[in-house]
Amino acid sequence: MKTHKVTAIALLMLLFALLFGNGQLATAETAVTLDPCDLHPYPMGDLNGDCRHNLVDVVLLINAVFIFPIDPFPVNGDVNCDNVLDIFDIIQLSDFIFAKGPALQPCDGR
Repeated sequence: MKTHKVTAIALLMLLFALLFGNGQLATAETAVTLDPCDLHPYPMGDLNGDCRHNLVDVVLLINAVFIFPIDPFPVNGDVNCDNVLDIFDIIQLSDFIFAKGPALQPCDGR
């Protein structure tokens, strides 16, 4: 039982560091920087390429859909994978960012 408590506390501390830290995990010997762009250089829904999902990405997607259509459209803006930039992409991205909706997955073949 003691091992499970220690493991749970260590996992909670790691989660806290990741959520509320500055991306740095420090130990006595090394410091590891976690960068979301290491996994994928242009994550789905990250239209400005800063490796974060926020209001800026939603505004850029709104601009791409309604104001300044981009041809070819940014593949990482098509968050519902229907090969069209439209209001449904804006809704899904907004849901993911602001309502903690389902995770955005890369489209098959892209």
